[in-house]
Amino acid sequence: MSMIEQMNNATTIAREAPLPLIRENIPSPSYPLEALGKTLGNAAIAIADCVQCPPSMAGQSVLAAASLAVQAFADIIIDGRTYPLSLFCLTIAESGDRKSGADSLALKAHNELQREWMTEYQEHKSIYENEKEAFNI
Repeated sequence: MSMIEQMNNATTIAREAPLPLIRENIPSPSYPLEALGKTLGNAAIAIADCVQCPPSMAGQSVLAAASLAVQAFADIIIDGRTYPLSLFCLTIAESGDRKSGADSLALKAHNELQREWMTEYQEHKSIYENEKEAFNI
């Protein structure tokens, strides 16, 4: 192919319409809430109803919260190397689609326990600091 023919081909390709920056939404299959089992599945259904978010978003929030709850109890060993048991989740949705609402309900027990532990920690820290100050006098 001659140089002129190559340039003509390049010009023809460049004149084609550009691809759109935002692709059209493809309908996704329904999220299998029943696969989460009775407890987690029912929790996801309740969150979706309460928060008015898609069941898939509620299901992912519940699954992520459950993963966080059990993470401290197990590790995975591959070829003699130990890794923390973890699940990485990413929810892509527009602002106002209730991502935070679903997560806050799914993580409610976690957040309450964390506040309880922080209160305990602050009490123990205060006792420690008082005893340390008394010892150093």
